[in-house]
Amino acid sequence: MRKTLTARRQAIVPIAAFAAAANMDTLAAALNQGVDTGLTISEVREILVQLYG
Repeated sequence: MRKTLTARRQAIVPIAAFAAAANMDTLAAALNQGVDTGLTISEVREILVQLYG
């Protein structure tokens, strides 16, 4: 069986990557896209908290 990531889960990758690279301009766009795909503000916050450490 082949499994693929949902759009919500796919949106996590660019948020994490751009935050880790401190690319704030592109991060803002990725955050907006993530929220548009259904991520909640709490989920976005948790992604960023996990990168902090």
